[in-house]
Amino acid sequence: MRILNAGCGDDRYGTDFVDSYKGKRKDVLVRDLDKDKLPYPSGTFDEVYSRYTLSYLKNPENFLKESYRVLKKGGSLKLIVPNAGFYGIFTSNYHGGYDKSTNYRVRTYSIYTKYIMKNWLEVGGFSKMSIKTGFEKSSSPRLSYKLHSIAFRLLGLLSERLRPDIIVIGVK
Repeated sequence: MRILNAGCGDDRYGTDFVDSYKGKRKDVLVRDLDKDKLPYPSGTFDEVYSRYTLSYLKNPENFLKESYRVLKKGGSLKLIVPNAGFYGIFTSNYHGGYDKSTNYRVRTYSIYTKYIMKNWLEVGGFSKMSIKTGFEKSSSPRLSYKLHSIAFRLLGLLSERLRPDIIVIGVK
């Protein structure tokens, strides 16, 4: 099974890796996901995975159409994006600044709702999709993160707006 992790950062999930910056990893191909074609032939991947990358793109249409193109028939796009409802309650300042590991400027351009994600996936060519709110696990071993995770999961039982992530799966 071949999996493209687009906007991977330091994440090791997948078999192929593309990001907007090289960082310290030698296995990451650098491409501008806002405007470049992904450097793979059509129908290459069983899955394209992207965690929070869509929020940093000025042109998500390019990325979504390219993801669709490089997927095999029956392949899936899995996106994790920030839930606008959640961040509207808990903060008005979602992400910005620098990634300290790479000194790369991080700018957020969008946060999403389930309905907006449905619209974007349709623009990308996807007609079969699953979109839900949730709490995507992190590999962070920090105790503070684990406590936040438990608290947000409990809050999420009360309302979809209290779940920080939107988990999207589109099938080609």
